[in-house]
Amino acid sequence: MRPLQMLIKPASSNCNLNCRYCFYCDEGKNRENFSYGFMSEETLEILVKKAFEYADGFCGFAFQGGEPTLAGLSFFEDFTAYVEERKRPDQEAVYTIQTNGNRLDERWFEFLKEKNFLLGLSLDGVRKTHDENRKDRAGEGTFSRVFACAERMRELGIPFHVLCVLNAQTAPRIGAIYRFFMRKGFDHQQYIPCLDPLGQERGKNPWSLTPQVYEEALKSLFDLWFD
Repeated sequence: MRPLQMLIKPASSNCNLNCRYCFYCDEGKNRENFSYGFMSEETLEILVKKAFEYADGFCGFAFQGGEPTLAGLSFFEDFTAYVEERKRPDQEAVYTIQTNGNRLDERWFEFLKEKNFLLGLSLDGVRKTHDENRKDRAGEGTFSRVFACAERMRELGIPFHVLCVLNAQTAPRIGAIYRFFMRKGFDHQQYIPCLDPLGQERGKNPWSLTPQVYEEALKSLFDLWFD
């Protein structure tokens, strides 16, 4: 068996939000080219063709960004259609996508459910901790949109886990956040440490996560999960 797992960024560093601690925005500013635009149909076909030429059995396609849904629903429809065209009967294709959820609507939900996508949905805890950092281009908090998206996916039975960034706002409130997620039925949770900008002294930003606070959050999470 020669399985293959691919990480694909179809929208490069482009995003429709303006999160204060955004790692990809900072990374893009430190690259020669901030964004390489959107993946072309030609590149899509080459990628899928080579993936199935290499892989035996399992082939996983994971989409991230920036915000991958900016590539458009038609991109993903074309991608999955080409996968079905290229893969052999003995090969399996699995899809995952990490998203901020702000562009998802019923057409997206229908597609994601049909193609058995596993979603990672960015939700930084409760309204206060989420809206503190995760804002749209107009400077407005995005909690209501993301939470509505999570509720709808739970209703439709679309598999997802919430992605919560541990930062100066969320880590000290990890107990309340964990209990909030559990009350809402968001049983699958992933916690990601916040990174300071490249080349800057650590711990100087309003959202900076210190080693001590990170340690305490992880200990608290383990105890909550164990109980």
